[in-house]
Amino acid sequence: MSPVYLILIIILCAAVLGIIFFILYRRKKMGGMAPDGDSDTEFFSGGMPEPADMTGKLISRIVMSCDAGEVHAPCEGKIRSYTEIPDETFASGVLGEGVGIEPSDDSVYAPFDGTISSVSDAKHAIGITGPGGMELLIHVGVDTVSMNGEGFNLFVEEDDRVKAGQKLMQFDRKKIAADGHPDIIVVLMTNSSDMTHFKVSY
Repeated sequence: MSPVYLILIIILCAAVLGIIFFILYRRKKMGGMAPDGDSDTEFFSGGMPEPADMTGKLISRIVMSCDAGEVHAPCEGKIRSYTEIPDETFASGVLGEGVGIEPSDDSVYAPFDGTISSVSDAKHAIGITGPGGMELLIHVGVDTVSMNGEGFNLFVEEDDRVKAGQKLMQFDRKKIAADGHPDIIVVLMTNSSDMTHFKVSY
């Protein structure tokens, strides 16, 4: 065979393979669905992932207040004294005073307008700076750092500005329970001792 024909055949084969790999890559990026979005023509199992529910909600319950402002409950549930949190560090008040919330929902919302001051690598804890320098810690569950982010979905990053009621996090209560952890939400004002007329409401 002529070398010219051999080169042409190699180029043609490479082009065909390139097109095949491109189609497979596009299907994988689309979650395993065909370009027309027909879920009956899935190439990869699982289909398109469910979009996160980003609906915000400002919970009316006020759990803390001081001269600097008010702190709304960041999640729905039963309010407990921080001294009842099943963790000695939180319950001792060494990290500040606040509340524990036994959640009836799986979402965490911003308790005031502020700035995200920190987020945990394990996605289970958020720090927020609010009006008048209020520093709030929202920690989902006890010892949940060991879950390494499994079951947690953060919607904010450090230095993000947030509005009261904005959705910050979603968590999986069943996964937390299956991993053997209490799912109580720890809400502490870490500089409560510096706040004038600081008060906790249960």
